[in-house]
Amino acid sequence: MTDKAKYVAALRALGIQAGDCCYCHADMTPFMRGKDRQREIIGAWAEALEEALPSDTATMILPTFCWDFYHGKVYDPATTPCNTGCLNETLRRRPEYARTKHPVFSHIVRGKRTNTFLETGMDAFGLSSVFGRLNGIRSKILFIGVPFYKCCTFVHFIEQLWGVPYREPRYFTGKVCEHGRISEVRCSHYARPADGSVVADFVPLETLLRNENYLSEVEVDGGKIGVVDTGYVFQAARKLLSENVESLIERKAKA
Repeated sequence: MTDKAKYVAALRALGIQAGDCCYCHADMTPFMRGKDRQREIIGAWAEALEEALPSDTATMILPTFCWDFYHGKVYDPATTPCNTGCLNETLRRRPEYARTKHPVFSHIVRGKRTNTFLETGMDAFGLSSVFGRLNGIRSKILFIGVPFYKCCTFVHFIEQLWGVPYREPRYFTGKVCEHGRISEVRCSHYARPADGSVVADFVPLETLLRNENYLSEVEVDGGKIGVVDTGYVFQAARKLLSENVESLIERKAKA
C-alpha cells in the first residue's frame, strides 16, 4: 500500500467524509522519523487530504501563522512564508489555496466554503474570525502527528467569547501588500500577558473530551491522527470554564 493510500484509509477510519469542513493542525515529524524520503511523505499527506476532502464538496483550512508582522515586516498573503510546519507551507504555495488577510493569524482555505472563511476580519479570535466561522457551522478539527493539547487554537476563540480575565485584546498596526499595493492595517488578537506568567494548558480539556468519547484517534505509519467536532470542544471548554475560569491555563512565575 502506498503512503497516500495508508493516509487516506486512516482519515476514513476517523470518519472524515467527502462533505466535511475540516480545520487541520499538522506536524510531519512522527511520520518522517528514521526515514530519508521526507519530501515524498509530505507530498503523500497533501494528496491524501485532498482526496479525502475533495474541493467540490468539502472544505479544508490550515493555519499559516507568521510572526514577522510583529517585527515590522510587510505581510503579503501570496508570498509570506508561514511558521506552522512543512505541510502547511507546501500547501500554501499551491494555487488552489486562498489565504486570509490577517497578517499574523492567517489561514489557507480550499474547497466549497472558501468564501465563508476568507470573509473574516482583523480580530484573530473574534466572532468574524476563521474560528468564529468554524463555530457557526458543523465542522471538525483534525490533528495529524500532533496532540490536541499542544495546538488547538480554536480554544482561544472560546476564551475570548467567555471573556477570560487572563487574556486581553492586543492591537498591532503594520503594512500589508496585496497584488502589489501596500496599505496599512490594524489587527488584534486576544493575548496572554507578555511576561510569561500564563501558559496554556489544554490537558484537562483533552482529558474531558477523551472521557466523553468525543476525541477519536488512529495510528498510522509511526504517528497518530485524531479528530473532534468543534461543537464538542466548545461544549467541553465552556463546562470547564464555568467550573474554574482558569481551568485552561497554568500560572508561572513572571519572566
